[in-house]
Amino acid sequence: MALTLLVLIVVSPTFLDASSQHSSAKGEVSILGMMLQGHIFKNITKAAFGDVCLRECYQDIRCQSFNYVFTEDICELSNRTKEARPEDFVPNFERYYFRKDMKRVPLGSVPELPAETCKEIKTSEGGQAVSARYWIYSIIPEKIVFAYCDMKTEDVDECSSSIPICDPKANCQNTEGSFHCQCVTGFSGDGRSCTDVDECSSAIPVCDPNANCQNTEGSFHCQCVSGFSGDGKSCTDVDECSSSIPDCDPKANCQNTEGSYRCQCLTGFFGDGKSCSDVDECSSSTPVCDPKANCQNTEGTFYCQCVSGFSGDGKSCTGKDWVRNAPTSITTSLVTYPFQPYLQEVTYLLSENLQFNESIIVFSMLSVIRYRRSISDMHFTLALKVLNGVVPTNLNTLSRNVSSIPVCDPNANCQNTEGSFHCQCVSGFSATNEDAPIRLMGGGANYGRVEVYHNGKWGTVCDDHWTINEANVVCRQLGFSSASQASCCAKYGQGSDPVWMDDVYCQGGEAMLSRCTFPGWEKHNCAHSEDASVACNN
Repeated sequence: MALTLLVLIVVSPTFLDASSQHSSAKGEVSILGMMLQGHIFKNITKAAFGDVCLRECYQDIRCQSFNYVFTEDICELSNRTKEARPEDFVPNFERYYFRKDMKRVPLGSVPELPAETCKEIKTSEGGQAVSARYWIYSIIPEKIVFAYCDMKTEDVDECSSSIPICDPKANCQNTEGSFHCQCVTGFSGDGRSCTDVDECSSAIPVCDPNANCQNTEGSFHCQCVSGFSGDGKSCTDVDECSSSIPDCDPKANCQNTEGSYRCQCLTGFFGDGKSCSDVDECSSSTPVCDPKANCQNTEGTFYCQCVSGFSGDGKSCTGKDWVRNAPTSITTSLVTYPFQPYLQEVTYLLSENLQFNESIIVFSMLSVIRYRRSISDMHFTLALKVLNGVVPTNLNTLSRNVSSIPVCDPNANCQNTEGSFHCQCVSGFSATNEDAPIRLMGGGANYGRVEVYHNGKWGTVCDDHWTINEANVVCRQLGFSSASQASCCAKYGQGSDPVWMDDVYCQGGEAMLSRCTFPGWEKHNCAHSEDASVACNN
């Protein structure tokens, strides 16, 4: 019975005032037969009880208490007290437990002495523990962080950690005893790790069909494409034609289209709409005027004017006092024309008598090169193409006109031609103008610079008053049906011989260019930079 009582006395915690036995332990609380296990961070051997253990504990900021193994003179420094970890305070017959009361650093107040939980701080410090930020090591593995402890609930606010526990792109929500990380809008993941969401790759469009989507970190950006306006999520067509954007030619209409616009040249002009040029309807391969009318091109349009001797709107011209007769007989004789040996003179006998004061207009599908009045009242003679010996007979329309205004020299007979007239000197007189041959140079078979043969030399024609009328005369003299273009300014190069003709004026029906009106041979005020040219229809 006595043995049992002795054991109980030894095992039971006994609180001693160390100062009554050891002066060096003054102010410390010691308990014989007890120890704090599991928190020893340093052992000191051969430490005599007293100064060595106390000095070592005071000098180390981590020291909260120590165990003294009196059987071996060993000090075991601990970073906790029995108040902080009562579950680790156990009996040991070989040890004294000493709590450091003086100069003890509160648990969790420095990073060298972090706490595991807020509860541990509260139990360690008792009434001295207040809600504040403390150093905690249990929030992030192997990391010591500074976080807020609520001493009322003993909960640590993980979201206040000095080292974020959530991804920078996540929101942290503290809960009692835990926390929750949630990625912000535009990111996905568990909150501890968040990655950007590419909204532009979503199966559900986030932008307007007429917008470009640009992914950004955590978001995206929609921008309307050119020709549309809006915030990108909704885009509407821009009417460029009602703004200052279009660069259409003044001679073009602006047509708005979805997302763009189109420039279209007005009628009478051609081009891409941003640059429009006048259409020369008079040079078209399809005639726009009556054959007996002159075509005058103007900007964006044209007008037709019947030649002298015909009337109408120019698109349709008619003569006057028509008599339809067919020739009753034909005689031919070979006539030599310099540089035009293919011409023959054909005489047609009419069934109706022609008076001397009347003129004849000949209509046919033929290219009439030359026309003159015969001596006999019953005949007229044409110089025209006779190919392979075949004489044309389809002169099926004749017209007779009476004119009271003299247009020829008193010593010449006046003969009307289709849309014009012709003067021929009577016997004993000669014409001032000669029948001069022409040619085209610098181009091709049916186009080029006009040159005239006179006085044994070839020379050029100045482009002053050079119109489609003069070009038609040139082309018909060369055997073509008509002219498609009358050009100025040495289009096909400059000639080097004399400038024979200038200010040439043709009615359009003359058989030869030299029969048109002009001041005279080599009378001009121009240079070869103004050489005239033509293009003939094949």
